[in-house]
Amino acid sequence: NEEAKAIIAEGRKKYPTDRELLLELVNINIGAGDAAGAEVALNEAIAADPKNKLLYYTIGTIYIDLKQNEKAEASLNKALEIDPNYADAQYQLGAHLVTWAADTQAAASQLKLNDPKYDKMLQEADAIFKRALIPLEKFITISPNDKDVLTILYQLYRNLGNPEKSAEYKKRADAIK
Repeated sequence: NEEAKAIIAEGRKKYPTDRELLLELVNINIGAGDAAGAEVALNEAIAADPKNKLLYYTIGTIYIDLKQNEKAEASLNKALEIDPNYADAQYQLGAHLVTWAADTQAAASQLKLNDPKYDKMLQEADAIFKRALIPLEKFITISPNDKDVLTILYQLYRNLGNPEKSAEYKKRADAIK
């Protein structure tokens, strides 16, 4: 990996914004488990190719791994801005938001009794859950038989107090063998 990075660094001296060199550096860093290095290389690749939805998707997943929730959401939304029907980004954004909201709820439940942050954290979790509905609803129109996503939508609507939508998605999920 170090030798490959050195070769790429040498090539970038001559071609500093070469997309292929930057992407290769991203792949090397991801392969080595160097999320921070991959993030730096991806940001450079995005600067060189700002309309590439895959770059935004990839950096979004890296931000998820780094627990940088806001950056992950923004990057995945940028991928969807470029291609609103990008199913992988729809799914990943929805899954990320559900996990983030659940983590927020779990953190709230760990607070001491009568902590003033408790209600605020639960409201924040609900708002994040509601944002998760948007990409998951779009995803399910593209992949209407994805039982896992149907189940997630059923649970989300149930938890958010919409029994009609919850029942609709439960019925659809149960119909899939």
